[in-house]
Amino acid sequence: MRFRKFLLISTFALLILAVFGLKPHPSIAQNVEGTASPEAATASPVPTSQPLILLWQTGGSRDDRLPDANFIAVDNQGNCYVTTGTNDVVKKFDTNGKFVAEWGEYGTGDGQFDFQTGIAVDAQGNVFISDFLNTRVQKFDSAGKFLAKWATEAPVGPTGIGVDMQGNVYVANHRPHDHHIQKFDSTGRLLSAWGPTGTDDGQFAPSGPQQLAVDKQGNVYVTDRGNHRIQKFDSNGKFLAKFGPFRDSKGQDLYPSGVAVDTQGNIYIEAWNSYEPYFVQKLDPNGNFLAQWTAVGGDLDQTGFIAVDGQGDIYIIANADVTYPSGLKLNTAVLKKFRQP
Repeated sequence: MRFRKFLLISTFALLILAVFGLKPHPSIAQNVEGTASPEAATASPVPTSQPLILLWQTGGSRDDRLPDANFIAVDNQGNCYVTTGTNDVVKKFDTNGKFVAEWGEYGTGDGQFDFQTGIAVDAQGNVFISDFLNTRVQKFDSAGKFLAKWATEAPVGPTGIGVDMQGNVYVANHRPHDHHIQKFDSTGRLLSAWGPTGTDDGQFAPSGPQQLAVDKQGNVYVTDRGNHRIQKFDSNGKFLAKFGPFRDSKGQDLYPSGVAVDTQGNIYIEAWNSYEPYFVQKLDPNGNFLAQWTAVGGDLDQTGFIAVDGQGDIYIIANADVTYPSGLKLNTAVLKKFRQP
């Protein structure tokens, strides 16, 4: 029954697995196009910024364990929701990192999942989850009560997901020949779709769009991993700008794998390749460089995906040494909350 999940590794889950175990390097370079200033178009290698300030991390109890943890979403109260990928469970933590609830299991029924690949929360606290191998989106209330579901494009399902201030849901679809973004209303009615395969503006690489984020104005930011860039669209799918292609300090291509936007419109991007570290870079709304934090061990050891709350605090999945009440000691994935310096 789980064999399909093993096959999925070759198309999507390898992205998550490849993130971990990378070697550190002191700097990353990027190019920015679109609304950014001319000086930003050929940015030189940038130094690592002042370290993020760790506020808390999960760990220490059975409920805190996050096997296969990957995607994160934060609601208006600072509650954080984490998907656990092949474990098919969603975990909820409060603003202080205390475990609150969990729901989900493997299957095809309501409230069941077959590989979660994205999560988002709307202004009312409803939670939307990309149910990849079931090729659908599921909607829950903040306590995990099932509310609705609807199908996305077949034969291969949704990856990233985001919600705008009006409750419209944007889904990044991973398909063999026609990768694109779908826009639904809050009940699952399809409103529009855009983004064929290609390398031009508004098109996506054959590997498809992966993750996305939506700002307060309804602009949609999408990681175009195979084309080594982020693309920005308005709420109707009109191409607005692109950031990239991202390259490392040796000029080799980087793969953006996560994106988040804060209430000021600043953009947070994660990118990696096999030679450089996984890093988080912060850009202003026009794509100008503001800060960078590189995965060089410590609090950012083996960094995973990212979310940002209304206060600008950053939530990241990363590794840490954890001792459980039984005495068991593990270096494992935990949820960390950071304050920006």
